[in-house]
Amino acid sequence: MHWIKITEKNFSGGYKSFLYMIVASVLLVSCQNSSTSALEEEQLVQEQVSQLELEAALEEMYEMMDPTGSIPRPGEAVDLSKFKVEKDLGVMAKISTTGYQVDSLGSLGGQYPYGIGRGINNSGEATGYSYTSNNYHAFYYDGNSMTDLGTLNNNVYNSYSYGIDINNHGQIAGYSYASGSYQQAFFWDPQNGMIALGVLPGQRYSYATGINDNGQVVGHSSGSGSARGFIWDEENGMQEIGVPQGARYFYPEAINNHGVVVGRAYFNNIGTKAFTWSEADGFTDLGSLNQTLTSSYYYIYPRDINDSGQIIGDANNLSGHSNGAFFWDPTTGFHSLDTDNDNNTWYYAMALNNNGQVTGYHYDYSNNNYYYYNYSAFIWDASGDFIDLGHYSENTNNSYYYSYSIGYDINDNGAVVGYSYNNNGYNIPVIWEGGTSNEAPVADAGADQSVTATGATTSVTLDGSGSSDADGDALSYSWTLDGSVVSTDAS
Repeated sequence: MHWIKITEKNFSGGYKSFLYMIVASVLLVSCQNSSTSALEEEQLVQEQVSQLELEAALEEMYEMMDPTGSIPRPGEAVDLSKFKVEKDLGVMAKISTTGYQVDSLGSLGGQYPYGIGRGINNSGEATGYSYTSNNYHAFYYDGNSMTDLGTLNNNVYNSYSYGIDINNHGQIAGYSYASGSYQQAFFWDPQNGMIALGVLPGQRYSYATGINDNGQVVGHSSGSGSARGFIWDEENGMQEIGVPQGARYFYPEAINNHGVVVGRAYFNNIGTKAFTWSEADGFTDLGSLNQTLTSSYYYIYPRDINDSGQIIGDANNLSGHSNGAFFWDPTTGFHSLDTDNDNNTWYYAMALNNNGQVTGYHYDYSNNNYYYYNYSAFIWDASGDFIDLGHYSENTNNSYYYSYSIGYDINDNGAVVGYSYNNNGYNIPVIWEGGTSNEAPVADAGADQSVTATGATTSVTLDGSGSSDADGDALSYSWTLDGSVVSTDAS
């Protein structure tokens, strides 16, 4: 087998490299939850357990809305020390943001225009949540305006729902208040509306985190001192994924169109590790990803997987990288997304598309003042190109505490949804689009050849001139042997 790496240079001067290979991977997630039980006075114990379950449910909601934990929880003091880290940040090229336009997705008409865009498909349809007259409701965005999806219990005042992901058929997965102060995952489509997915046996809550084009929904169910993964479809209903052997909890985060789930599992005295799961293979420990973690106790948070098995997320105690976002390929391994070398910037990867482009956010805390951190959405790809998407409006005069923009999802056309602060300091759901679209080049190195050595040297001709790029960008070639470049010619 031989490999050809083709790099295209587009007209904006950026380089995009694509390494073509045959890959197979699967990933999964776990999470952390806790509950205790003791038996003295039954009523007191039940109250304590109920309180713990409520606190766990609230923390899960906080994690879904603010997965990095960067915004303090109610009553929580701000510990600036946790933002002071050291990391080896690598070298990558920064590209102008010219060509990207950021626009508001609108709102559901609440007094305040708060909202967040969470998912986008290749048609530009999006989902997320927006404030109504009394709480957040999930929305469907058709490219022009929002539709309120309601909740699983519209009869209760202050009921809420959150749209988390959308597939290319316009089907949406999320979670909503159901009844009895419990949340349930939901599936929504235009024909049937919002459908409750239920909970796993012995659990009280469920949360959906991803949906693929086959209508398969993944998430986790919790509420009895544990968190277990599930997969759901219309034919089979909710099926338990369970947890990897030896793990306490498992949180699925995303599912690709091959039915491969990625998530994190929590192990006592170890931390969280990345796993994939599929119906055919069960759980797979992503050893080469987990082996980049050097501490005896570590944290890794895979957030998305594409159809090539590439994975993105965040981690600490990485080999050579204290904290930050990562891009992982089943063949080429770990790559850091960090682009600066000033030890003052953190990166978080939230999603990637099938072209290997990643979105998320980064922020600079060099001024040592939490309240003026400048979060900014970005796009990154495996060749090292980095695009700062900027903000809906710039907080140039520090008229409000935060100046945020966060990219939560990216489609295969490079459009990003997320949220950004407006001129009044409200976070609103936004979309970035209009940047230069780019398709991956097609690598064609000819048919595989069987070579038999007939002497001290034996020649073989490999021809990559059949390679092409749909965008018409100029191609460069890189032939490697045992990891070393041996030629940069077409053949």
